[in-house]
Amino acid sequence: MDWVFAQANHSLALAHRARAAENWSRKKFGDTGQDLKASAQALSSTAPWTGDRALAVETLWANRTHMVSDKLIAGGVWARHKVSQGFESLRAGLDQVANAIGLKSKAAPFEAGS
Repeated sequence: MDWVFAQANHSLALAHRARAAENWSRKKFGDTGQDLKASAQALSSTAPWTGDRALAVETLWANRTHMVSDKLIAGGVWARHKVSQGFESLRAGLDQVANAIGLKSKAAPFEAGS
């Protein structure tokens, strides 16, 4: 049963990350930050359901994403490459957790544009 909850949280994290990418393309930077943060929180929420397998991975990638999302939400200064790093850190975490819990779904690559 625990794996079902881990998979549900992973799916939720993927959905928020996809919505963040969509918001980024529409130049809705605050909304992008909110969805990145929600994705990182959903990723972190898989920890109780996966045990030790993915806990360290989730924490590392989620923390890296929070730094970027907080800047976007606050309307602060951010660099395009830092936003890309936030998306890619989250993608790496999501993909590692997917492997740990036996899922085939992967996060899509992100292109911040020019």
